[in-house]
Amino acid sequence: MKNDTFSNRLKMALKIRNMRAIDLVNKTGLSKALISSYVNDKSYARQDKISIIAKALEVNESWLMGFNTSMDREWLPYEDGYAIDNKFNVEIYKIPVVECDSKISELKEYSNTWETIDIPINYMRGGNKFLGIKVMDDSMKPDYLKDDILLVIKNKNYNSYDDCIVSVGDENMMLRRIIKTDNGIKLKPLNNDYDTKIYSNDDIQKLPVNIIGVVKEVRRKK
Repeated sequence: MKNDTFSNRLKMALKIRNMRAIDLVNKTGLSKALISSYVNDKSYARQDKISIIAKALEVNESWLMGFNTSMDREWLPYEDGYAIDNKFNVEIYKIPVVECDSKISELKEYSNTWETIDIPINYMRGGNKFLGIKVMDDSMKPDYLKDDILLVIKNKNYNSYDDCIVSVGDENMMLRRIIKTDNGIKLKPLNNDYDTKIYSNDDIQKLPVNIIGVVKEVRRKK
């Protein structure tokens, strides 16, 4: 239930954040006239504008709309499901965890998963983006075990002998050690019970062979 107006909450947030209306204009890219109309209760923002303003003020959208809820913005959504946890004023990114045998087309679906892992903000410097990948088999044993969570840098660039998340054509993603050759690449499992796959440069383009990202670290439950 609402117990306040959008205009009152907006003015309250500006005061708490020690910001002026013009500061909000500069931070959001919204027009001065539009912000003025919101502050002076002459118009009510649509949901997309409320989201932009709430992010700029680092407040909860529902609180800003006037609902009886916490002002604290615990989750700030980002592209690909990233989020910052500001509950304790410590910026921690929440990364969605995807099962390794999922398809690339399902990645967006998993961005709203409840299962996440935390990474510190400094990991994101330089524009890095990450996925959390859950290992679903023993093909990369002993280095990687079933149910390990991998922090994977989303990047198509890799070095020979990097461990990468990769997919071939419309097949499910897999974890493999990638070895560059003169004519293409090898996708090598560490467990000898699984076969090494070899793809030519032509195969890489036609199938295609997609490198989703490179493993940065492993998180294993004790």
